[in-house]
Amino acid sequence: MDTQYIVYVDGSKTPNTPDGIACWGFLVNSHSGERTYAHYGSLGKGISSNVSEYYAIFQALKFCADFPEFQYTIRSDSKNTIDQLNGLNECRADSLIPYYQACLRLLSLFHSKRQPTLEWIPRERNIQADSLTRKAHDYAVKSKNVESLALEAWYVRPWKLCPE
Repeated sequence: MDTQYIVYVDGSKTPNTPDGIACWGFLVNSHSGERTYAHYGSLGKGISSNVSEYYAIFQALKFCADFPEFQYTIRSDSKNTIDQLNGLNECRADSLIPYYQACLRLLSLFHSKRQPTLEWIPRERNIQADSLTRKAHDYAVKSKNVESLALEAWYVRPWKLCPE
């Protein structure tokens, strides 16, 4: 069984107007590339894409914390968010600070050798996570449920605590 997983995260707001719907998603791939889990949803209207980026990372970190025996690399195409969480840039926006702090608190729970690595990747390498945010948006629009919504899918069950 793989012990290293790559987690791709994304957040979006579609359309990028005040009435746009903020969505998030993350997927977990084994080191060999097999998708094992995906989780995505919408946050509602009036929420920035930056908040949805942080929320996606927060949800991914919660997942990783549930299975601390594995090693994770979390990849995002939001350079600013990754740089802030890695301590390279300061998080100054009042609207982002609570999400930034929540992610840092989750990161602090990991043993130093098992703390997830946070990496920036170009947008074109984050297509799978981006497709989850689009899926969440489409579902929110079709169901007319644009407020907080979460959907998940298990692909394979390498973890002992997975649902049936």
